[in-house]
Amino acid sequence: MAGLLMVSLLACQSNESANARLAPVSELAATMRVMTTDMEGLKTAVAKGELTLSQVDAMIVAHASLATDQATTPSDIKITFPTFADGYIKQLQFLRDQVINQADVKQQIDAFNAVLVTCVGCHQDHCPGPIERIEKIAIQP
Repeated sequence: MAGLLMVSLLACQSNESANARLAPVSELAATMRVMTTDMEGLKTAVAKGELTLSQVDAMIVAHASLATDQATTPSDIKITFPTFADGYIKQLQFLRDQVINQADVKQQIDAFNAVLVTCVGCHQDHCPGPIERIEKIAIQP
């Protein structure tokens, strides 16, 4: 009997996990997932000094909706969110400027890490869960 109960509980947990993965995500959650994937993908290029203007431009375009995307729970969005979103885009534009000006690798790394600092700042105010993952994207000197 105890074994049957255990199997039922495990099956229920598996179904809940599967349902959570299948549940539709909000616009904001989808954008943030793209942001994370993009930043993780650029990490190597930045560290090697191989970041291109087209890579940064693509990120700016892909992430531009950040401030206006619908959140999973709109009431969780604080009045400070648009300021953080704007700061994030401005930091991407600064990273873009570093590429245009052919800044050295250290300056590009610093600009890349500054983008991540804006993400952490926002998540400290709104949703702390992803902070550890964001911090792991940073390029260590």
